[in-house]
Amino acid sequence: MSGTHDIMTREHKVFAARSRHWSLNYKAFKGGDDYINERLVRPDGESDLSWSGESRPLGIASGSYKGRKQRTSYVNDAGRVVDKINQYLFKSNVTRAGIDGEWARDVTGLGVGIDSFFSGLSEHYTLCGLVWVQVDRDGSSKTFKEKREKKDVVRWTIWPASSVPDWAFGSDGKLLWILVESAVYDNSDPMAAPIEAKVRTLFHKRDGAVYKSEYFDKTIDGMDGAKDELLPGAKEIPFACVGVPSCDPWWFDDVEGIQMQLLNLDSLHSNNLTQAAFPQLVIPISALRNVEAKISKGKDGNDHLVTKVSREILRSAGNPIIEGQGDHGTTRYIMPSSEGIRQIPDEISRKRAMMYQNAGCALLYQETRQIQSADSKQFDLLDTESALKNRALMMQKIEEALVGMSCAIDAGFKKYDASWPLSFDIVDAQEVERIAQAVDNTALVTPTMHKMKLRMLVRMMVDQAGCSKEDEAAANKEIDEIDAEGFAEHHHGWPPSGEDEDDQDGSASAD
Repeated sequence: MSGTHDIMTREHKVFAARSRHWSLNYKAFKGGDDYINERLVRPDGESDLSWSGESRPLGIASGSYKGRKQRTSYVNDAGRVVDKINQYLFKSNVTRAGIDGEWARDVTGLGVGIDSFFSGLSEHYTLCGLVWVQVDRDGSSKTFKEKREKKDVVRWTIWPASSVPDWAFGSDGKLLWILVESAVYDNSDPMAAPIEAKVRTLFHKRDGAVYKSEYFDKTIDGMDGAKDELLPGAKEIPFACVGVPSCDPWWFDDVEGIQMQLLNLDSLHSNNLTQAAFPQLVIPISALRNVEAKISKGKDGNDHLVTKVSREILRSAGNPIIEGQGDHGTTRYIMPSSEGIRQIPDEISRKRAMMYQNAGCALLYQETRQIQSADSKQFDLLDTESALKNRALMMQKIEEALVGMSCAIDAGFKKYDASWPLSFDIVDAQEVERIAQAVDNTALVTPTMHKMKLRMLVRMMVDQAGCSKEDEAAANKEIDEIDAEGFAEHHHGWPPSGEDEDDQDGSASAD
């Protein structure tokens, strides 16, 4: 590449179009004040007192009065969507024949094992639909030389889409170059100010070899940028792209959009409940004028102050409503109806159901299961199974590519074969409960029917509680060993009347 004048600011068109949405999706996933500050909306007409508490009532100490923004809490449904997908995806273990056990316990150089690595990779993909993985031999140092010894072993590093501002593919589908962004923060010297800078690292090919060059947004002693450093053993850019770079929206954008609505609805509902607990004061204008007249004696030239003080005196939970003489003329309180207050939580439930439906996880949400028909449940089950299978196949393909790149840059890397599970046995717990109750309520339950019910319950326990395969096998073995005599002890209607063996062979004694 020629010229570096824009290396610190350049952006791929996909990055420019999607970076704002990526940021919102990550904030929704992580939650906390960052997301509240970003997505909580102040409606038109909401007072400073209600929103931020800045215009506090008289007699309230500075900093002790909290507005709605400060009182808002965050229920992280978006994070639950991501976690649920990972729970089902990694419910069964991935088989990795021939893997180096020591390396598998730390694939990043930072103590992250192979399973945790792919769990994090799946999270990034769920949030953005795009994530990059780097294969390197420089320990955990990927963008600048750290002042400590590194082991010369293969390491894998996840680069979120928001940390890869630009790249280019050739006509053969291989990367021509890629630019990644990180930050340097060094406070190792207690007698000097901490060092913080943005770093961009360019990986590019030249003469059949791969080089990397580092660029800093400020001059830092001991860190020289823009010098090509050869990556030993690499013939291609050692990055794998997970997903397809695209300017188009990603499905998690809709999840975040609904999460934003849930955040605001819940905040408004909590505020409404507070206001309902402290009813709104309504006073006739004549009462206000009487107070103003008494305060204004001897206070010429301070009309605006008189008005403000009188209103503060008459303030209840918020700004009082002032009525003219043609209205009731009576001081009183007004409150929203219970039906009006209930509308917002009803809408919150509807929005939350929409979120899980959009995420392809309708079976994971209790309210939607209760009203679904059998056909729609089966459709959702197939849809979720298919989505998880596609995710597993993609992860298996990426792992194969990473193993291939690792072998290419390090001849000593121990090659292994990964096999991801492609069946996920998603269980609808409420449907299992319904069937079990139907069996229990049946007038005649046979031993075989009883065993089938117990096996179904074991399957649900494994799905919901994550029991081991050994415990599952032991439970099913115990079910198989239940004999007819043991069954009859707990089911007094068995055997059915007229079918008892003693009755059939005439050997039953008469009283």
